[in-house]
Amino acid sequence: MEVSVITINYNNELGLKKTFDSVFSQSLEDFEYIVIDGGSTDGSAEIITHYSSKFTYWCSEPDRGIYNALNKGISKANGEYLLFLNSGDCFFDVNTIYNCLSIFKKNPSADIYYGDISVVNSKGKEDFLKKFPNKLDLDYFQSNTINHQASLIRADLFKEFGLYPERYKLASDYWLFLKSLLNNKVYMHLDFPMVTYDNSGLSATNYQGYKEEKEIIWESLVPECVLDLMKENKKYKQLHKQKIIKAAIKLNSNLKRLRF
Repeated sequence: MEVSVITINYNNELGLKKTFDSVFSQSLEDFEYIVIDGGSTDGSAEIITHYSSKFTYWCSEPDRGIYNALNKGISKANGEYLLFLNSGDCFFDVNTIYNCLSIFKKNPSADIYYGDISVVNSKGKEDFLKKFPNKLDLDYFQSNTINHQASLIRADLFKEFGLYPERYKLASDYWLFLKSLLNNKVYMHLDFPMVTYDNSGLSATNYQGYKEEKEIIWESLVPECVLDLMKENKKYKQLHKQKIIKAAIKLNSNLKRLRF
């Protein structure tokens, strides 16, 4: 099994229905599907039970938050790569998994494949298409990140680094992405939208808390010597940019003199 899709849910019956419709409509069906519910009381558990034959594993029981639920799913997964599609989020179209696997076969060396996202509002209308850069580095991760739901993550990374730290309530996925970069893991951009991301989700409405956790993770993982090198590199880039600008101004001035 190449891919395990993991959905977590808590009292999001309508969002869960949307996600199930998206997953069940995929043109390629050769993937594992795991559903972890946090003991919902809104009818979610009944929906999960109704579709239980479609899941490799499912449970509905209290958990200790998002990453505890994700870790439960990871511990049950058998796929080489894991994709986390939370309730309320959907694949961009019916060929998303097929398109991802087609690229795997041509470029099998990446540890994390990451795609773009179509960001939708609470009414399901697209707000904008978010495209991510082809190249990721520490300068990018210092203030940004990639989308968790639009990432296929090699399962062995969780054996190497451990499961998501549950002390972080909103940004443990950032911890994994940053740790992977610092350990020279291979990233590959998939230049197409993979998911429609519900902008009314938890990390969106708790942006400030997410930002604060990101800063804590950054400070805990990035060594001081690396931060010093980054500062020097920025100074060099600024100096180099200034030299280019000066050279361009001088060249333009010389060209004007030649014309007259």
